[in-house]
Amino acid sequence: MNLQIGRAGVPLRKSLPVLFFSVLAGAGFGLSYGWAGSNQIVYVPPGLRIVDPTFLQADWWFNNTIHYHWAYTWLVAGLERMGVLPWGLALGNVVAIAVSLGFAWIWTTRYSRGWNAYLPWALFLFLFAATDGFTSAAASYLFRAELQASSISTALTIGAFWWFVRGSEWKAGLSLGVAGIFHANFLPLNIGLFGVALALSHLRKGRLSARTLREMAGPGVRVLLPSLVIFLVSLPLFLEMALAEVPEATAELASYIFYDFALPHHYNPRTFLIWFLPLAAWHALGLLWLGPAMNGTEDRHRWRGLLLGMFGMIWVAAFFTTVLFSETVSRLFVWRLAPFSVWVCALVFIVGVTNRWAASVSSRGSLERGRVVGTGLAVLVLARFLAYRWGLVSLEASSQLLVPLLLLTLSGLLVLRKSRPPEAASTPSTKAATLAAVMLSTAALGLLAYNRSDEPEKLNLVALTEAERAEREAFDWIRSNTDPEAVFLIPPDLSNFRLFTGRGAVADLRTFPMTPVEIVEWYDRLQ
Repeated sequence: MNLQIGRAGVPLRKSLPVLFFSVLAGAGFGLSYGWAGSNQIVYVPPGLRIVDPTFLQADWWFNNTIHYHWAYTWLVAGLERMGVLPWGLALGNVVAIAVSLGFAWIWTTRYSRGWNAYLPWALFLFLFAATDGFTSAAASYLFRAELQASSISTALTIGAFWWFVRGSEWKAGLSLGVAGIFHANFLPLNIGLFGVALALSHLRKGRLSARTLREMAGPGVRVLLPSLVIFLVSLPLFLEMALAEVPEATAELASYIFYDFALPHHYNPRTFLIWFLPLAAWHALGLLWLGPAMNGTEDRHRWRGLLLGMFGMIWVAAFFTTVLFSETVSRLFVWRLAPFSVWVCALVFIVGVTNRWAASVSSRGSLERGRVVGTGLAVLVLARFLAYRWGLVSLEASSQLLVPLLLLTLSGLLVLRKSRPPEAASTPSTKAATLAAVMLSTAALGLLAYNRSDEPEKLNLVALTEAERAEREAFDWIRSNTDPEAVFLIPPDLSNFRLFTGRGAVADLRTFPMTPVEIVEWYDRLQ
């Protein structure tokens, strides 16, 4: 049986090892439900209210906040009615991660030239694990230990990338539309990104002619129409949240609470400037290696459009939230695109380097020398940042690694550039490449386990600690022995209290409202 990937069919049995490691990677992210630090404690309760009308019936936050992730709400309600909610969401997260890694496999299978495709994919999986799923600026991420609304939208958006560049515009458009149904923030970002990408992919000699615009019309409608329809249907809700009239003093206090007290790690880039360094390094790698990764394929114009579209939106947003500060730009949370850009750049870098290594003739000239130097510097920045992130060395002490890392990186790249292997020897044997891929994939799973070794609560469906079991027993007792209209004063960090007890709480740090009046009241309740 053949699974059609790219230009040629790939035997399905060759994809089974990838499926195996993808599922393990998804499980390695954590089979979690109800972790107090996750967004599930915000997005799951509306679905539980559909099933049980007494759930949080006296809770101020629940009854005064607009709940707008309605597709996820109905998914939760359906799983709860079937009695499989915790495991249904946990396994759904595994599926979302595995599907996304499957698209990375399709990517490497199509574009890798002269290499067993297992090895580039395994290198990608290793980077995916080493960076905690390409976590990036503004605490933005693709996946977490639990299935959130954004997890589903992430998998659908990654699929839309592939269908867009391959010319399957309706598939891309429907995928983007469903992504927007599950998480509203994906609607404006994906409409902007794919609109810009389409324009850039048709750009010729720095301009768009009338003929080019006509050529864009059909693909543009197919890619953007589903999202635009959903956006227009949702617009009254967005306007209700954005245009509510409030006194000036209330608006100023709400702004302070939002940007400086509650959510600076998401919406105030001046508090996480260091994260722009690795992001810039990844973007440099994507630009440097796009040619070797895509040269000779008809897809390269659309991949270039997607990359440049993401780069442009991210760095323009960075300017308008650091050098200048626009609340509108900040609230759009353009940073959500950052880990997607790293995902694509990592694939471009790996496939570009492996294609370059496998080439029978080395190119020369200033472009090649610039690629070597630029890659060395980018890898150096990433190595320093990851060392700091893993806690192996302090940020100051890691400065001592600059010179040896730079020399090592550049030396390796110079060897790569100057090597001219004969065509027959340019491709590693299937057995050697497969063995290396298995070892890398296994190491990647080990990294995932290491990254979560000190956070057992993220694996709570299979590894509850004694403290967590005692907490769950207390929650069960409260739910069984108190009035549904009871309201409790709880510690601010006990954010999963509502989810497991179904009882109201005065306030906690995670269940955060969105309109100015509610934000101020939430702040007062915390004090």
